[in-house]
Amino acid sequence: MNRGYLALVGGLVLAAIIALYAVSRPSADTDAVRDSTGPKITQADPGKAGSRLRPIQPSDPTTPGASGSNARDYMIGGVRVRDHRSGDHAQLDVPPAVHPPHGRKIPSQLTYDLTQRLGGVVNECAASVPPDGRGARPRVEGEIIIAIKSQQATVTSATFQLRDAAVASEAPVKACVEQKAVGLAVPSGDEPDLENYAITLAVRLP
Repeated sequence: MNRGYLALVGGLVLAAIIALYAVSRPSADTDAVRDSTGPKITQADPGKAGSRLRPIQPSDPTTPGASGSNARDYMIGGVRVRDHRSGDHAQLDVPPAVHPPHGRKIPSQLTYDLTQRLGGVVNECAASVPPDGRGARPRVEGEIIIAIKSQQATVTSATFQLRDAAVASEAPVKACVEQKAVGLAVPSGDEPDLENYAITLAVRLP
């Protein structure tokens, strides 16, 4: 009787194991189907990455530093300036001397000779600036345009500003230097003729 009882219990346990296996097997199959049809991680990442990317838009012409409507055009001493600087800047008061990177360059000695001649003009025009109206580095800064012809370099136009000095002296000194600078000439040596060439310079007040 004990053997029959044990056999019965063993049969019931075996039947329970078989039933449990039969019940759990479809569930495992279902999970496998879900895994095979559901999105993989490697498939989801490109989609997520793609959602973070935005197409590059053309530059906004109103953005500071961009070319277009932000550029400011104005005149300085008869020279048109197109200012592309970004941010809030005051207008230039002396035109920049721009030369092509591989363009012609005049000898430094010629620039020195012109500066020396202009030094006399500045001394004369700034004589009226009182000592107490001068700062630590009073000077005249500006740009001249020269032409070279027949071995002479001649100033054809000039734009100057008085720096670090009394405001009341600015207008008369500026006008005086610009007027007297035009027509100044120095020997240009063997330099070929040149219609116009811009030079930026600064001359200290005496």
